[in-house]
Amino acid sequence: DSINCYGTVEVADTQDIFSQTSELRAKEIIKIITAAIENYAVDNQGFLPENFDDLMGQDPPYLEPESYEDGVDGYIFSIVTGLDSYKVTATPVECGKTGSKIFIQERGKELIEQLCEVTTS
Repeated sequence: DSINCYGTVEVADTQDIFSQTSELRAKEIIKIITAAIENYAVDNQGFLPENFDDLMGQDPPYLEPESYEDGVDGYIFSIVTGLDSYKVTATPVECGKTGSKIFIQERGKELIEQLCEVTTS
């Protein structure tokens, strides 16, 4: 019985470590994406990219091709741009398993962290 108990704890700890690691990685990727957006704007008379394709479709690319919208290291990334603003969002693929926080970076603002909501079915 005690082995089963420890086994359960190990699984929970492993999942928590994965979640924390993927959250740190998501924050790193947001920094990479925002730097790419800013570099794109500098090279394009202040115009912001409309999507990931604008950042990856250049030679050389501002952002290394990756499936950001499908999920990287447990997070899905999105970009919303306006005339002179943008918002990059990182959302866990599966809240509570691949991450417990949503990260939002808007132009000129501090990174926002929000807890995602675990839905029960």
